Amino acid sequence: MFLAFAYSGALYLLKEALIDSSAFVTLIIAGTCVSLIFIFAPLVSEITIAGNVIKLREVKSQAEKSIAEFDSARISLLVAVISTLKTSLPELSHALAKTDNRAGQFLDLYNSNKDLVNNEQFRREVLSAAKVFKYEVFNQIQMECFFSGEDMSKAVMPDAMDRLFIEKYGASKPLTPVFKQYRELYTLVELLS
Repeated sequence: MFLAFAYSGALYLLKEALIDSSAFVTLIIAGTCVSLIFIFAPLVSEITIAGNVIKLREVKSQAEKSIAEFDSARISLLVAVISTLKTSLPELSHALAKTDNRAGQFLDLYNSNKDLVNNEQFRREVLSAAKVFKYEVFNQIQMECFFSGEDMSKAVMPDAMDRLFIEKYGASKPLTPVFKQYRELYTLVELLS
């Protein structure tokens, strides 16, 4: 394509008398050389510049191998962190204040690594942790808002839980951040199940 464009462009310039015949020949030769570079570039395995040899194929395969090893290590590390976060207990100060930010930390970790959701090991661990944190956030909402067990049994869906809060406290009182966490966890469990 580049060769056809170069030839037609050079021919047009010559026809319109914008270049002379020697410039036309130069453009044709340059277009041919650039086209040959495009064609044979994938076949080049090494380049020598001032006596230094650069082996392109070896560097590419080493880079691909390093990327694969990095991704594997990243998945293993994330699975270990999520597993630890899932089984850990809240700090004493958080337990006394009845706030548990582990679900928020888990959601931040998941959101920054969504690209790995196609990996089965990562997906399984995320789903398991999402179920645990969904249950914990559900209980946290029940304790914070003083909802009865009967009310909570009707409010498993996030929208129903929001309505229950509005019915009890009125529309003027804003929902606490834990409601947003519950919605995100509920959606994540539904997505990965």
